[in-house]
Amino acid sequence: MIIDEEDLEHVKEWLSSIGIEVRTEFGFPPEHQPLVLPNNPHAHAAIYFSDLDGNSLELIAPLRLDVDEDLKMMSLEEWKNRQSI
Repeated sequence: MIIDEEDLEHVKEWLSSIGIEVRTEFGFPPEHQPLVLPNNPHAHAAIYFSDLDGNSLELIAPLRLDVDEDLKMMSLEEWKNRQSI
C-alpha cells in the first residue's frame, strides 16, 4: 500500500499501539525501519510487518523520482541525514 512519507514516519508507533510488530526485512531490524530501497531512478521508503492473519504486508512511500546515483539500501533516518548535507 502506498502512503505519504509523513505517515510512514509515524507508522511504527501506530503499529505498536495496535499490537503489531515490524519484521526484520532485508537484514534491517525493526529499529532501523522504515528503510529506503533504491530502484534507480527512484527511491522509496518501506516498512514490513504481518497482519493478524500472518499475511506479509508492506507500506511504501515514494521519496524521489530522479535519483541519478547508485544508492545502497539504508534506513529512512540515514536517508534524511544524507539529504540535509
